[in-house]
Amino acid sequence: NLQKKNEECEKGSDSKKVKVQKVQSSSQKSYLALRLKDQDLRDSRQQAAKAFIHNCLYGPGTNRTTVNKFLSLDNKRLPVKKAAAQFLNHAWGIQKKQNAKRFKRRWMFRKMKTNKSK
Repeated sequence: NLQKKNEECEKGSDSKKVKVQKVQSSSQKSYLALRLKDQDLRDSRQQAAKAFIHNCLYGPGTNRTTVNKFLSLDNKRLPVKKAAAQFLNHAWGIQKKQNAKRFKRRWMFRKMKTNKSK
């Protein structure tokens, strides 16, 4: 009861186009069949595209890193545990704290000043 309809885009083994085969059963369902050779070709193109995007985003000369490198799980698995995120410039944190203290003092002063004038 199976009716097979073969539609070939092009004949030949070195063809890059996909052979499409429609199969209809008695329940009138249609299926698409792909050759594994074509699947491998598509997977290799997909991997090449992913590698290209990864290289453009995280390659040399960019100031980016992947999440796995930024939040390094190796630091969590070492015998001596470290923070997952490591900052190279330790003075950055000290500078931020000093700026926060100054901001808080200024904010408190302004707040007190506005409360007195009311």
